[in-house]
Amino acid sequence: MSNRQVIVLVAATIVAGLSLDTWMPIHGQALANIVVLGIYGYMLLKTTREEARTLVICAVIGCLGEVFLCFAWGLYTYRLGNLPIFVPPGHALLFLAGCRAGRMVPDWFSHLILGSSTAVVVAMVTVWGYTAELLWFGLFLTVLAFGRDRRLYSVMLVMALLLELLGTYVGAWVWAPQVPYFGLRSSNPPLSAGAFYCCLDLLVLASARLWTRPSTPFEPRH
Repeated sequence: MSNRQVIVLVAATIVAGLSLDTWMPIHGQALANIVVLGIYGYMLLKTTREEARTLVICAVIGCLGEVFLCFAWGLYTYRLGNLPIFVPPGHALLFLAGCRAGRMVPDWFSHLILGSSTAVVVAMVTVWGYTAELLWFGLFLTVLAFGRDRRLYSVMLVMALLLELLGTYVGAWVWAPQVPYFGLRSSNPPLSAGAFYCCLDLLVLASARLWTRPSTPFEPRH
């Protein structure tokens, strides 16, 4: 599949999954699980062995991250108070779309996102008092400093924000108004929520290099 086809398929899957989960209260989440797992399995078959392995790693790490962030830390809660089955494979699909989109954007894209997001974060902190942005945006800057593909992380910040805006709008999940243990005020969703997705990508790529050759299909091409 081409990069654009993958991106469109992943976007359609996410929209369909969240729509089913929230607009059909009785059986919607079960149907969303079937749809997302089905597309996830399809992508495992359509991608290379290295890509498929990385998608599995992403789903596993994403699941562990969800348990920590949602249940241990309490940053957000899902509509039914559970961890929907479609969420970990959904992370993997978003990761795949981000990797494909990262190949398509020019090098200056990361500078554009860094500059514009910095300006918005400053406004959110100083004007609206959403101090949690300092924590999450600092995490994003750390990933940019130590990651190997700035375009991927910049793309993921944008994609994750779009996902968060959609998910919170339809009521699939809600972020806590204050960050537990830190007392920082948070918006719903935080602008820099994509920092968590960037950390996930960083961990996935690092883990994949333990099993694959040094240059995987997801790594930046020079």
